[in-house]
Amino acid sequence: MPARVELAPVRLDELGTAPVQALAGVTRQARHVGGALVVDAAIATPPIRLVIEREIPVLWRQRVGHDENPYARGVVPRVRLQSQGGFDRLVHAGDAGALPVRVRALAPRTIARDTQGSTLEGGVVLEIDLGRAVAAGRYSGELVIEDAIGSGS
Repeated sequence: MPARVELAPVRLDELGTAPVQALAGVTRQARHVGGALVVDAAIATPPIRLVIEREIPVLWRQRVGHDENPYARGVVPRVRLQSQGGFDRLVHAGDAGALPVRVRALAPRTIARDTQGSTLEGGVVLEIDLGRAVAAGRYSGELVIEDAIGSGS
């Protein structure tokens, strides 16, 4: 399983809720006010998406017996995010705050079966709240994988 995961940077086209469209041509008259040119015009701007998602499809792998229900609580690992900013937060590399993150588990998949049981693997989707960002740059955190017996990362 991956020891280090680097997420793709946020792209501008991920933030818009509608396809990018060219602004219609508008002609307005400017006037001189206090050493500056001022134009009165309203420009419609589309809403901005504040929460983006990053999927990590394969993060853990676990063996289960035939008698275990892989969807039962405690059978598959629980994944949580921690950082210097606390749980469920990515922290900025330059100490400019933290971003709230919701960790959503993907349904486990059976990748192998034998007479002893099955091998499952699973991943997560990170829902990152960019509405709380105060600075651009790198953010980091650690995904901790906890199973029913103990924990590991």
